[in-house]
Amino acid sequence: MIKLNQTGVPGEKGRRNSQMENVINKLSEIETIASKIMEAVIARKKEIARQKEAEKKAFDARLEEETGRKLAEIRQKLEDGKSAEIMKLQENVEKVMERMETDFDARQDEMADEICAKILGM
Repeated sequence: MIKLNQTGVPGEKGRRNSQMENVINKLSEIETIASKIMEAVIARKKEIARQKEAEKKAFDARLEEETGRKLAEIRQKLEDGKSAEIMKLQENVEKVMERMETDFDARQDEMADEICAKILGM
């Protein structure tokens, strides 16, 4: 309510009250807007957190899949290398056995004579 002075024009007190009410109304509007902004910021922050969590889960899943795949490749390479090494060792053993058999066949009579000589020489 605006107070009028004697001439019917709002007085100094009335204008000050009116200005104070305007300031208070503006401050109230600013506070309402600030509250809405804060609510929007909080909502956006939650949305970003959800997105980051989803991205993290997707990254973890990709990383786990890639790690599993690489481990499988490494295992296969080791298995292939092991198989090749076993085959190589088997071939070497067979060659050694063939040489030993050949040597035994060639020296069989000689070795039998040596054994008999040792037994009789006792």
